[in-house]
Amino acid sequence: MRPLRDMSGKAPFNEVYLDDVRIPADAVIGEVNAGWRAAVTMLGHERVSIGAARPSRSNALAYDALVALARRTGAAGTQRERLAEFYAHERALEQVNLRMRQQAAAGEPPGARGSVAKFAGALLARRAVETASELAGADAAAVLDLVADLAAVALAAEQVGGLERAMELTVDYAKVRVQFGRPIGSYQAVKHGCAEMYCAWEHAVAVLRHAAWTADHDRAALPLAAALAQTYIGPAYFQVATAMVQYHGGIGYTWEHDAHLYYKRQELAAAGYPGAAPSPAGGPAGSVEHTAAKGSR
Repeated sequence: MRPLRDMSGKAPFNEVYLDDVRIPADAVIGEVNAGWRAAVTMLGHERVSIGAARPSRSNALAYDALVALARRTGAAGTQRERLAEFYAHERALEQVNLRMRQQAAAGEPPGARGSVAKFAGALLARRAVETASELAGADAAAVLDLVADLAAVALAAEQVGGLERAMELTVDYAKVRVQFGRPIGSYQAVKHGCAEMYCAWEHAVAVLRHAAWTADHDRAALPLAAALAQTYIGPAYFQVATAMVQYHGGIGYTWEHDAHLYYKRQELAAAGYPGAAPSPAGGPAGSVEHTAAKGSR
């Protein structure tokens, strides 16, 4: 066995040599000592199976799909020229494919034509991607905006779950932690804090349910709903996670307790989605102007 090293020095494949191996005569493929010729023939038919594949009209990179995209986006003159060039190359490759299928049906070896078709098919696929990217234009930006809005709603769902669990752990702790001879949950300041957590959770759930419904049923209203979700839920989660650490006292600042995980998770969410971060004043993030502008895209 001999390794076949690539330019990086790694050897993902090996050459395998079998010495003094004897097999039954009826198991021999092709002529004896002509294995390379059989391998080349096999590779030729493989290239034919790839290169001679008939393009599907439903393929997103086929000519018909590109024309539909051009009609939707309003293709300009140069883009129409590229479509015409793509049509010519696709039809030419279809004729080559037809010739190879007829050749294979007649039992003739594919020869170099299989390699030509495979190479031409790869070039056509690259040309299709370039043409589609050029035609997409504003559509691509709209898709990215949609993905960002859906991600914001998904992140809001995670934050609501974290907010709820942080609230539950804090309330449970306030019932059992005793200070000055009584549970800390019996003190009015702690009661008010837990009540504020519950209010934040109720509002967050309502906002999230609205955003999730909008994502499924009213995509036109999704940008505003997604912005609203992150504008309210992100800071609410931050405030609850911060209060959780404070109400747990000293244990809340240690690695042994889970309180720091909820706080760090919200900080991570804020780093990935700016709307999830609390404002410097501690209130909701963002602004009415920003939210309205996002919703009117």
